[in-house]
Amino acid sequence: MPEMDGLELIRVIRGDAQGGRYSPDLPVVALTAFSTPGEREKLLEAGFSAYVSKPVCMEQLRRVIFDFSK
Repeated sequence: MPEMDGLELIRVIRGDAQGGRYSPDLPVVALTAFSTPGEREKLLEAGFSAYVSKPVCMEQLRRVIFDFSK
C-alpha cells in the first residue's frame, strides 16, 4: 500500500488495546507476498484474523472468507 503497510493498518483498525474504531470481531485478512518462516504468526499476533500468501490461490481465499461468514 502506498501510504502505510499492513502492520500500520491493523493498528489503526484494531487500535491500542483493542480500542479501535471497528469491532474487535471484524475479520481482517492479511494478503501478503511475504511467506518467510514466522510471518503468519507475526501477522496473527499483530491482530489479523487470517493470513493468505501471494500468489493467492482463489480456493484458499474462498475458504478463509467462508469461515468468517458462518
